[in-house]
Amino acid sequence: MSDNLYLFINEGNLLDINTINTSNSVLVGNILSVNNSSFLEGVTQCNANLNVFGIELYNDNDLINNGALYCSGYAQFDSNVVFNGITQVFEGNVLCNAALVVLNNISDFSLPGGNSGEVLTTDGAGNLYWSSASGGGLANIPYGDYTYTTMEPASNTTTTPVDITTFSSNIQSEDFAVPKYIIGTNVNANYVFPAYQNTSTTANGYGANSTGVWQPAFAARLNINNGDDDWYVLEYTTTTTANLDSLQYAGQMYMVSNVDATIQLLPFITRGNNLIQSEIISLQTVELKANLPICANVFDSRIDAASSIDGAGILIRNMNANTNVTCFTSRFFTYQLILP
Repeated sequence: MSDNLYLFINEGNLLDINTINTSNSVLVGNILSVNNSSFLEGVTQCNANLNVFGIELYNDNDLINNGALYCSGYAQFDSNVVFNGITQVFEGNVLCNAALVVLNNISDFSLPGGNSGEVLTTDGAGNLYWSSASGGGLANIPYGDYTYTTMEPASNTTTTPVDITTFSSNIQSEDFAVPKYIIGTNVNANYVFPAYQNTSTTANGYGANSTGVWQPAFAARLNINNGDDDWYVLEYTTTTTANLDSLQYAGQMYMVSNVDATIQLLPFITRGNNLIQSEIISLQTVELKANLPICANVFDSRIDAASSIDGAGILIRNMNANTNVTCFTSRFFTYQLILP
C-alpha cells in the first residue's frame, strides 16, 4: 500500500498503513493502525481502535473515534473531537485549537502527575498545573477602594487637607479620596448616644422616638444628609455596579488634633440616593490628645433584603468647639463576601 492515501473505505477487521495524508473523509469499520504520521484534513470516523505509532497525529476536521485511541507522539486537533471509546492514550503533547472536545460515557478519567489532594489550577494564560487545594472559605468581590495621604516622599508630593464642610449633600458626585480636616462644634451632652440616653427622635432623623433605653429598635436607625447635626462624610464610595443585598466596608484612618478633642465615627450606607443611613449601635468614640496621631479602624457589614445598597462610608463628628482634627492618611474600601 502506498504511503499517501487520499480516500479509502475499509470495513474489514484491520487497516494497517505507514502514512496517511488525506483531505477527504476517512471511514474505518474496525481498527486503523498508522505506523508513521497521520495528517487527516477530512472527516474521520473510526468505529474501533485508532492507533498512531509514529511521530504525529494531525486532524483538521471532525474526528469521531468510537473505540480506543493510542498515540505515541504529538497530537493536534484543529476541529471538533468526540471520544466515545473507553481508553484514550496520548504519550506526547496534545494541542486543541478552537476545538470542541467531548468525552462521552466516561466513568474513569485520570490525568498523570500531581499528588493526593491536589487540584488543577489555571494561571489565566491557558496553562494548567497541579496545586494544593485551598479548601472552602469565603470569596470576596471588591468594589470601591481608595487611599490618600498628605505627604508622599516617593513622589515628593504633598496634598493640603480640605475643609470637610465644603463637600455637598450630593455625596454620590463627590470625590472623598483627599485629606480632610473638621473644625469642632459643641454637641449637646444629651445627644451623644441617643439610643442609650433615651433621646432618639424622628425630628432628628431617627427611625423612631425613644421609649426607653435601647427601645425601640428603630430608635437606633439614623437617616440624615451630609452635614446634619454636625455629622459629616469622612469617607465614601459607591459600588459602581447594580444595587447589592449585602456589603462589607472598612476604613483605616490616621488622624491628629491640634488640642485635646473627642470625635465620633459612624459607618453608613446609601440606598439609591444621597440619604445616609446609619445604625447608631455601630457608633465609635475616639479621644485624641494634642499633636498625637492615632489610627482609627472602622468596619461594618450590612444586609438589605431589598437589594438596594449602592454605596458605603464613614461619618465623623468633632464634638469640641474650635478644635481642628485632620485625617491626614486613610484607606477605605468596600467589598462583598460570597459563600463558596
